[in-house]
Amino acid sequence: MTWCHAPPDPQSLPSASVAPLLLLLLLLALAPPGQGCIFEHDPFSTTLTRDIEELTQLLLLDYPVLLPSNLEPDLWCYDFWVIHFVAAELRHMEQVAGRSLNPKIQTVARQIHFLQDCNISDPLGCTRQGQTNVSQLLGALSYHMGELETRWQQEPWPVTMSNCTYVRCRTDTPDPTSEMASLPALTYSRQKQERTLVSRASPQTGGLVLLILVPTLLCLGFTLWQLQQRLWRQRTQVPEEMGT
Repeated sequence: MTWCHAPPDPQSLPSASVAPLLLLLLLLALAPPGQGCIFEHDPFSTTLTRDIEELTQLLLLDYPVLLPSNLEPDLWCYDFWVIHFVAAELRHMEQVAGRSLNPKIQTVARQIHFLQDCNISDPLGCTRQGQTNVSQLLGALSYHMGELETRWQQEPWPVTMSNCTYVRCRTDTPDPTSEMASLPALTYSRQKQERTLVSRASPQTGGLVLLILVPTLLCLGFTLWQLQQRLWRQRTQVPEEMGT
């Protein structure tokens, strides 16, 4: 008796099911690390101090606003995070300000608009907001913009802030009003500085990660391909043995 059987379903062939998986793994491995929040040129304005002073003259200085009170005092990211939250408060002020005040707020807000491309977020929802007044808010903006500009000028361009796109918070529980009493005078331990330096170096280590990750994924894909090929051969051998 001769058995006639059709060739295996093309979907069961190893190349049909494994090839897309290998391609997907390879694309994921070769995808470059986060490239956002990189600044090619100096984004700082020379008129910020003047614009803040003009805005301050039109404001009720006891107008209540919010600023986070528990940000992690990271040497590289702290100023960046504070400016981000100040920008959020300025956007809120724009929505409630009158016609005469709104242009002044927009003028200051444009000075820090460069942060928008970074999509800074608080994925853990860990920030705790503390109430302060608008004069303190604008003072914090002036102070932290100055600190950030000084630090960036000491770095080679482009400057990357990719490791600052996720806000981090302190693990202790300070008094929510303690950081609102005066402009921050940050101090950093050696351990904090070393951690930050490692954090900043992380985008540069992307090539090393790829060198390790790509061969690993390729080996995994090849192993899966061998396993599926072996199972396919076993399925095709059963009808042949029955035919004999």
